[in-house]
Amino acid sequence: MPIAARFFALRSSPRACYWITFALVAALTGLWAVATPLFANADEPAHATHAAAIARGQLTGDKTSDSGSEARKGFLFVDLPEAYARSTVDVGCFATRGNRDASCFRITGSETRTESVSTEAGHHPPAYYAVVGAVSRLGPTATGAVYLMRLATALITALLVAIAVSALSRAPAPRLALVGLVVALTPMVLAFGGAVNPSAPEIAAGIAAWACGLVLVSELRGGSAPDPGLVTQLGIAGSVLVLARQNSMLWLALIALVLAGLMGRDALRHLFRSTVVRVWAGIVAACVGAQLAWILVAKGLELSVLPNRPTRLSNGEILLRVVGRSSTLFVEMLGHLGWLDTKLLGLTYLLLTAGLGALLLVAIAFGVPRYVVAMLVAIGITVVVPIVLEVWQARSYGFYWQGRYTLPFAVGVPLLAVFALQSDPARRVVLHSRFVPALAGVVVVAQVLAFYQAMRRWSVGAPGPVNYLLHPNWTPPVPAVLLLVGYSATLIAFVAWLLAADRSAAAAIEH
Repeated sequence: MPIAARFFALRSSPRACYWITFALVAALTGLWAVATPLFANADEPAHATHAAAIARGQLTGDKTSDSGSEARKGFLFVDLPEAYARSTVDVGCFATRGNRDASCFRITGSETRTESVSTEAGHHPPAYYAVVGAVSRLGPTATGAVYLMRLATALITALLVAIAVSALSRAPAPRLALVGLVVALTPMVLAFGGAVNPSAPEIAAGIAAWACGLVLVSELRGGSAPDPGLVTQLGIAGSVLVLARQNSMLWLALIALVLAGLMGRDALRHLFRSTVVRVWAGIVAACVGAQLAWILVAKGLELSVLPNRPTRLSNGEILLRVVGRSSTLFVEMLGHLGWLDTKLLGLTYLLLTAGLGALLLVAIAFGVPRYVVAMLVAIGITVVVPIVLEVWQARSYGFYWQGRYTLPFAVGVPLLAVFALQSDPARRVVLHSRFVPALAGVVVVAQVLAFYQAMRRWSVGAPGPVNYLLHPNWTPPVPAVLLLVGYSATLIAFVAWLLAADRSAAAAIEH
């Protein structure tokens, strides 16, 4: 069999498609995990500490005599090896300081002698931490444990993104649907896919829920019965999303409302006649109940207080400040890495914004009105909900919202755009032009630049030389040149694999 025919045969096999996609996404997120210094991701020490504590039987932690003070509100204390305690302090030598490279930091301290360690994540729901914490016990040192936690996160992310690709491959124009996924996978998504942080499975589950839900809507509106396999994938994504973080239930509810609006009353009735739908609805409801119980019993909404708490601002001034941060949140959704101390190149933001903007404009110009309206509603929710939540909680916790907190819902915007273009007239316009390969190419260039710039910041600091590969101050476990080449090649292979969808479908029909 010729190589091209073998390739398209693999692409048309659902099982092969799933596992090859899983391998490629795991490679991408795994490369981020290796290229990023330990604890260089936002709040990674707190999340790793909570996971390590849960793996040792400490489900939450203990308060101390000063836990009631504002400075220590939200903190809990657990007993862990000294290496965890020292690293949470030592990482401050470069974390949040963009002009400093990461050569000053490494995890040190005893691996056997324990002491009390503080964590801001002690109140967080335990499901994610239990998984990565259990894996971390295989590591002989704290350093090895953190890398294993990152690996586990990368694999979870890859599993969920592979579910999204599997679902989108069923769309009427899968190549067009999958380029929407390429746009949704911003550098922020892939970078946190290789970090110890529950945002990674939350965002990946959001992508999978949107993808499965939109395909299900499309098939139901086309007169098909609910496919049990697709419903199961949606149920898995919804369950993971609910269990990831405290706010995740809100995002799932909003996703469900948008999908229900697209589906219409008759399709909804048809959907809930299915036994498998009712079973998975019960499972997701049980996950919601478990999260609510945790929030009630473990005070899961008790957060740490930031020093920027607006004690002297009026309500109007708080609103103006929060609204003024909307552009910052958008940039953070694209990629403001590390401890919000690693800005990407201006060209990267320009390319990503241009790609997303072009996709939205094409959808508005040629898309099905029902989906265009849903897309505009999703954009509105993406903007408004963070403003409402932050204004509501600013006096208690400060201006705490970050762009990645909105990503589980916001990733649905480009997916709604490509589903608006699934009609025959729109597909004829878009697929017979250079739009899809051009959009994919723009995203690939932006992603490679993001990976390059992130390693540059950690290797020589933000003001360091552009050609940092020759004389880095900090070096990852694998040479930076190999990481950059490997990431570029894997990313190109991943995008090419996705965009072969229509051709593989045609090949399957011919044979």
